[in-house]
Amino acid sequence: MDRRTFVRLLGVVGAACGVMGHSPYRQWQVYRKSRLIIVTSAAEPASYPLGEAVATLLARHLPESRALATRAGDSLEIVKLLASNQLDLAILTAQDARDAHEGRGRFASEGTLPLRALAVLGPYLLVCRENFPVATAQALAGALIEHWRAEAPAAFDGVPRATIPFHAGVPPAFPEVAVKVVDAFSAETGVRNVRIDIRRRDMAPEADVTLVGVLGMDIKPADGAAWYSIRLLFGRHHGRWSFLKAYHELPAQGPEWTEAGGWYRAVAERALGP
Repeated sequence: MDRRTFVRLLGVVGAACGVMGHSPYRQWQVYRKSRLIIVTSAAEPASYPLGEAVATLLARHLPESRALATRAGDSLEIVKLLASNQLDLAILTAQDARDAHEGRGRFASEGTLPLRALAVLGPYLLVCRENFPVATAQALAGALIEHWRAEAPAAFDGVPRATIPFHAGVPPAFPEVAVKVVDAFSAETGVRNVRIDIRRRDMAPEADVTLVGVLGMDIKPADGAAWYSIRLLFGRHHGRWSFLKAYHELPAQGPEWTEAGGWYRAVAERALGP
């Protein structure tokens, strides 16, 4: 990290350093280890407001994180800060994250950097290094999944996906689960009009879950002549998705739904695996 970047970051913690008889560098080390600092790019107008929003959410739901956002000059400075272990978390565009991960483009001089995604934030990613603590990654990703509605995009609506691997501590997103279930049904029936949604736990108040994933689709059994709609409900508990119940639409003038039988459960649970 060059001196200009270092001085800029020290400005974030100047008040914390004070006149204490210790070097500013040592105080910076103490400061950064006592909270989660999300570094953003001053060259990207949307980067800092996004980082602030993420930090505010984490500080609210994980108060021990003491999360806050700060700025570096641009994404190249951010990558240098991550590579030198000066900071652990950053907001990068999906393309910059991929290029830094692969050590190409404007980041070629830095070499490859084993970045991992913690969350997809539209065209941006919240990233960390591969060696970021698993327990911390689980807590951060869990808070974002449960409290940031934008982090549950539909699987098939064109929302950008992560361009780098997810961190090992990040639980599978519901769209990933939905794809497996759709594949399992496709092997046995016709499938069309797939749609997914994420709901709060009050959609299934009887279940001990923090989120409910809803997978809808139209199916036509191999021996059937007509298409009909089904809805499958899944619950998230301790980072794991499990099947809750299924509904199918009954023939009627208006939509009428009834709880479906065990075949739907069997197909869904087979797709989820042990």
